[in-house]
Amino acid sequence: MPTDAEEVYPKSRIHPAATAAGVSLLLAGSCFFAAAASRWLSARASRSWPQTEGLIIESRLASNCVRCRPVINYRYMVNAESFVGDDLVAGPQDYYNSREGQAEIGRYPVGRRVAVFYDPASPATGCIEPGVFRWEVYLFSLITLCCVGLALFLFRRVFRDRRR
Repeated sequence: MPTDAEEVYPKSRIHPAATAAGVSLLLAGSCFFAAAASRWLSARASRSWPQTEGLIIESRLASNCVRCRPVINYRYMVNAESFVGDDLVAGPQDYYNSREGQAEIGRYPVGRRVAVFYDPASPATGCIEPGVFRWEVYLFSLITLCCVGLALFLFRRVFRDRRR
């Protein structure tokens, strides 16, 4: 004969789906955390990179883009070796809507001289906007908190049901 607790909370009520969802949310949260952390750490590291003079050799917006990365190439030299870079910021590159992209290429017309900041350990890695990260870092951080919070809520419910 089942006890009152078993009638209210039967053992079959412990949802494997809730556990799987919690694990999936933790994995998703980990991915978003890694994306935010890589952007933040790259931006932070680039603030201390040495700089050299560079020249914008190409500046255009990719055709038919709604969310795109502006094409801005620049040439610079380190230790008598020539490099061509295309990163605006250090680390993973951000995407822009067409209006923002147009504004970015307007800031970097072909022929403009710019300061290029490069990684001393790997001079081929450079950027022209050191220490900058965009709103995606905050968005990824918020999504991470939501995923982890929801996963903890699900795990708490599952384990609470399991004890009964």
